[in-house]
Amino acid sequence: MKKTILLNLSLLIFVNLLIKPIYIFGIDRKLQLIVGQSEYGFYIELLTFTLLFQALNDLGLYNYTIRHFSQTKSTDTNLVSNLFGVKLIFSVVYLAIISIITFLHHDYVDSWKLILHLAFNQILIQFIFFFRSFITGAGFYKTDSILSILDRLLLIIIGFIFLYTPSLQHLITIPWFVNLQTLSLIVCFTIALFIYFQKISSSISIQFNWSVSKKILTSCFPFILIYFFNIAYTRQDVIWIGNFVQNGNEENGLYASSMRLYEAFTMISLAFGSLALGMFSKFYETKKMLTEVFVTMGKVLLFITIGISVFIFLNANWVNQLLYHQDSELMDKNLKIIMIGFIPGSLSFLLGAFIQAIHREKKLVLIYLSMTILNGILNYFLVPTLASYGAAWSMIITQFAVTIAILYYSIDLLESNALIGIFKSGIGFLVTNVFLYYIIQFYCGNSAIWIQISLSALITISLGFSFKLIDLAEIKELSLKRENI
Repeated sequence: MKKTILLNLSLLIFVNLLIKPIYIFGIDRKLQLIVGQSEYGFYIELLTFTLLFQALNDLGLYNYTIRHFSQTKSTDTNLVSNLFGVKLIFSVVYLAIISIITFLHHDYVDSWKLILHLAFNQILIQFIFFFRSFITGAGFYKTDSILSILDRLLLIIIGFIFLYTPSLQHLITIPWFVNLQTLSLIVCFTIALFIYFQKISSSISIQFNWSVSKKILTSCFPFILIYFFNIAYTRQDVIWIGNFVQNGNEENGLYASSMRLYEAFTMISLAFGSLALGMFSKFYETKKMLTEVFVTMGKVLLFITIGISVFIFLNANWVNQLLYHQDSELMDKNLKIIMIGFIPGSLSFLLGAFIQAIHREKKLVLIYLSMTILNGILNYFLVPTLASYGAAWSMIITQFAVTIAILYYSIDLLESNALIGIFKSGIGFLVTNVFLYYIIQFYCGNSAIWIQISLSALITISLGFSFKLIDLAEIKELSLKRENI
């Protein structure tokens, strides 16, 4: 089991580290630099607005389908047909609600074309996720890992030509970029559909039988609420900044700059969660197997998360100057706080997948609801006075609270000794990493930055082995038996 998990994790990490950071820093960052902070900040606000109603678009079908087909290993034709019917109807409902609110909201009505285009893209994204849920549920994890980065890969290939050719940069606007997203999503959707036909079913039948659909919606309702409250507590900060800060669009642009690193690496954590949900769902009745999957994935996730967080936190000014050519104390402070929040935020994806797989999604709904309220209260008091820095503090407090709450409600199904061991390793890895970084600074502070970075990376990897977050025995077993997987 460990070698299977590690092989899938290796592919998952490779494709996400290779593609998604290139997209975030090479495409998204370049777009922001070309169009400016204010225009990009307004785009982020509109995108967040379309995401707030994404629960109607997703309906929790992604997580429900992964869990259901991972555990049953059967494709009920009637159920699948009605899943498609429900999905199609609520995509239309989502688009209708976005349209109504847009035309009623005086700040958004002038941008209605862009908002509806963004909403259409969200529908495409959710249909891709929908097909991926069948692929993951059937156990085709490697195929799903490739699909998870395909749209970004297409954006990189096409976007790079325009963004990095000076004679073409005058063509670049936010609507142009949204059109490019649509093109890449249509291609990705077509490929996902083809894979579905090849691996899952040779045809698609769309039905809407009320009795069957009612059962689906009843089962999915907790997942709908999970999706909604997750978006609400993680995305509302942009709305607060846009409406309660005088220069809201510009401040959102600065905040988005700091959040870009968080979101880039969170994509890896999200991919971990998707892979983990399918694996946890297979063994949800076996405590030993659940623990083995959790510990194996958790160790790798802790190594990546803590290593990235410590490095960026301790080099925030250098990172911001490298990416944005700005020496901004506010951006440095935002980035430091946000990257601390990356550690619990990353773990919450793994824990969230775990608690859903063991059929305690109602607990997760209550946790996310509580966190939405907590985050709203924190933003209410902090954003008007501290602007984006207040939003960063709201985020980190909420992320720690989420992780602790989920762990509290799921810890009884994990073997305590293994769980204590992994967290001891994580804390030791964190503390030692920070300590040795300052040792490097003391002795090599005047050396070239690449020497300091190389030493830090070497120490981080060495500590990963020392604290058994990277297990040599598991890697050796994987390399010897890989061909048998």
